[in-house]
Amino acid sequence: MLIIKDVVMKNQIQIASEVKNSSRTCTLAHETRIIRQGLAMFVMTIANHGGAMEDTISKNERNPKSKMNRGNILAFFCAILFIALVSCNSYISGEKVNVDDATKIYTYKETGELITGTVVFYELDPKTGKKYKARVREVHNGKRINKGYDYYPNGLISAEFQYDENGFITGTVSRYYETGQLLGTVEYKEDKPNGITKAFDENGVQILEAIFENGTVIKEYEFENGKKIIPAIEKLELIELKTGYRTYLYSLDIHPMVHTRWKNISDALLSEIIEITAVFIDNKTGQELGQTSRFLQGSQEVPLQTGLWREVNLTSQYTTRWGRMRDNELDIYCHIYINKQLYGTLKIENKDILH
Repeated sequence: MLIIKDVVMKNQIQIASEVKNSSRTCTLAHETRIIRQGLAMFVMTIANHGGAMEDTISKNERNPKSKMNRGNILAFFCAILFIALVSCNSYISGEKVNVDDATKIYTYKETGELITGTVVFYELDPKTGKKYKARVREVHNGKRINKGYDYYPNGLISAEFQYDENGFITGTVSRYYETGQLLGTVEYKEDKPNGITKAFDENGVQILEAIFENGTVIKEYEFENGKKIIPAIEKLELIELKTGYRTYLYSLDIHPMVHTRWKNISDALLSEIIEITAVFIDNKTGQELGQTSRFLQGSQEVPLQTGLWREVNLTSQYTTRWGRMRDNELDIYCHIYINKQLYGTLKIENKDILH
């Protein structure tokens, strides 16, 4: 689980701040607009006077000066087109960018205008002290789009993100070891882990898995030799349940009690130790009234076969009087755990369970 937490925490840290030290890169916003205008005028001139130009060239094709003029025009056109294309693909320095922590909107620090383009953030390599490309984000109208990449100082990708139409991380986030081997994947929805998270060792063998819902861990699994270990709570089915108060003949003392039967629904024998625990709570005061544990499968017991069931009774040491149950004064709940994993919460009914 530590690796899964590390994978998720790295992603959360990345979301919280995307603007750090960076180096100045080539931005030609003003020049690009001028070049584009010139290019448009040049294209319009060709469109409007193309016929006349062709006639002139045809009549004077033997004239060296005419050939030179035609060559100059083509060279000029190619140069303008090349510069325009380069300027369109120029990077925006992270130093000039502000990223809002809440909305993740990218704006220019100086003007506050929304950014459209590719933003590159640079950082210092702690080993060499040299700057390297640390993060690249594609941005449109201030919002992150398509995919984003983080890099190691050696140039290999350390993380890969996917963004939705609102600029939030949605989809699969992948993280890598510095060798390029996959470290883990996390399913995201609107900047929060939501779905399956997997972690791998440096040999590519899966070692952990967790399921998130809206940023909260719902389930987690460990692996042994690449094989998922299914917890006991997913191998059992509760097929019979009774709650009430254990009473005794010739006594007015009663104890909260839960009677259960558990069936092995897995496709293998249950040989692992399985402990069922009941924690009794006074719902009116919030006070814990005690807890009781019993082994469904102990170390000395015969493994429970597939399709068979066993009975487990859990009685609290808490004692009260029978009259309180009769008068419906009791409001007690019980948390059921299987090997310390919460199975569910039950209300203790106000009725007798004779033993």
